[in-house]
Amino acid sequence: MRFSSALLALFISTPLVAQDGTREITADDYRRAERFLSQNTSALVFGASVSPQWLEDGRFWYRSTGPGGTEFMIVDPAGLTRERAFDHERIATVLNTVSGGAFESSRLPLGGLTLEGGALMATVGPPGRFGCNLTEYSCESVSGTAGPAVSRLEVISPDARNAAFIRDHNLWVRDLGTGDESALTTNGAEDFGYGTNNAGWTRS
Repeated sequence: MRFSSALLALFISTPLVAQDGTREITADDYRRAERFLSQNTSALVFGASVSPQWLEDGRFWYRSTGPGGTEFMIVDPAGLTRERAFDHERIATVLNTVSGGAFESSRLPLGGLTLEGGALMATVGPPGRFGCNLTEYSCESVSGTAGPAVSRLEVISPDARNAAFIRDHNLWVRDLGTGDESALTTNGAEDFGYGTNNAGWTRS
């Protein structure tokens, strides 16, 4: 009986000893893992996430980017509906009439959608800067009242009044009407910045 117990203990402990060793991680392992970072997969995967921007009436809109470009979608959670927020081709035609021709329906540079008096509105640009009524399909130039030009590395707020950007590893926000800037964070550091590719983000 004592011999059987010792033999059983030997069989139990053997695989535990074998599992105690750790495998060395090589440079090839890191290279294979790097292939799955968002900057390497974002062009291969579409519709994986939704960033809802809520409207005052309880609906929300979001951008849907695919191989053919970007669509603006609007969702009514109460009514269980999802559809294009507006006719992209029609608003592009209106914008090209007003601007002289520079906009593509699949790449409309809308800063965001808002509700004003029941109408869906948007600020569009660059090139130029236009205010559009997406319900009545009318646009007019607002270049004379525009704030500072928007960089491609800035993110425009849904109401198109502010732009967020990165400076010295911290997040900043700029009022597009006045140009005033203010820091949202202050403790960012190299390799530990806010909104950077440290965490696999695509915008830095």
